[in-house]
Amino acid sequence: MAEVQTIDDLKALVSNKGGIAKGNVFAVALPPLAGLRSRELNLLCSNVNLPGRQIMSQEREIGLIRQKVANNHAYDDVSLTFRVLNDYGIKEYFETWQNLCINQQSLEVGYLNEYAFNMKIHQLKRATHADQAFIGQNDTIYSCELIQAFPTTMNAIELGDGNTDAGVNLSVQISYKNWKSSVSAGTLFGVTPNESSSIAAAAIGPQSQGTGPPGLFSATEAAARGEGGPQ
Repeated sequence: MAEVQTIDDLKALVSNKGGIAKGNVFAVALPPLAGLRSRELNLLCSNVNLPGRQIMSQEREIGLIRQKVANNHAYDDVSLTFRVLNDYGIKEYFETWQNLCINQQSLEVGYLNEYAFNMKIHQLKRATHADQAFIGQNDTIYSCELIQAFPTTMNAIELGDGNTDAGVNLSVQISYKNWKSSVSAGTLFGVTPNESSSIAAAAIGPQSQGTGPPGLFSATEAAARGEGGPQ
């Protein structure tokens, strides 16, 4: 006979596992471009989804036995929503990133390693005590890293004279090669030194060759990426 489980068993399980995960406690780490750092981008992000994965299959017949077997996998794009401030910096950020994919002045298509960067999505744990209100990288309970990610869709922003109290939001879709997860604590913001170097090289390249839009990559952005000047 199956053991009857009680509400106390559920409470004990939740307590032993650190509580129930909250969907409104998260962080995103995007590559620094257009003068915006990962911390600023994270503050402006109001919504993001963790990617799923579908195992594709085909039927195999051996004698009278028919069975599905895996033959590929697929995953959807990741959607993010950002609050837009009066400097429209977040929109400039994704315009800059997409410009690395296809230069809007020269109409030249960039190489994959010039515009595809890894990005991370972190599920955080909410503090359980008032004296632990600060959330740090040790409160990361699950991380997902998108491999070779880049923005394929930047949705239109609808303006109207009836939107008197509504803030402006920008929604984007990120495509990627694959994703991997980790349940260990990790760095919430920023990228690794190797990733930062490749991002800097890709961002500065068009300007140094005279093909990028004027003023697109400024000295302020270079300082934000750690290429010189105070941090």
